[in-house]
Amino acid sequence: MSGGTDSKHYRHLTNATLRFCPYSQSAAQGDAHRVHGTNERLSVDDFGRALCTYRVGLRLAGAARPGGAGGKGSHAPAGRLPVQLRVEVE
Repeated sequence: MSGGTDSKHYRHLTNATLRFCPYSQSAAQGDAHRVHGTNERLSVDDFGRALCTYRVGLRLAGAARPGGAGGKGSHAPAGRLPVQLRVEVE
């Protein structure tokens, strides 16, 4: 999903804000009315995929830091990222 995010409110604290929303809303599936409308929401499937995307991104960002995945103090084997992609949707 393109558009603004709340990250603009945190620019004064850090330049390392994540400025995107990993949601997929299809006009063809009738999702367009959900954005900024009454009872704004997203589907359970999209929420699960967004959580998975954020989780992977945060783990990869942590792996890039000293002591991150595979580094000193990490529980992951060297050269391997501890990323688990699992979303359960009922």
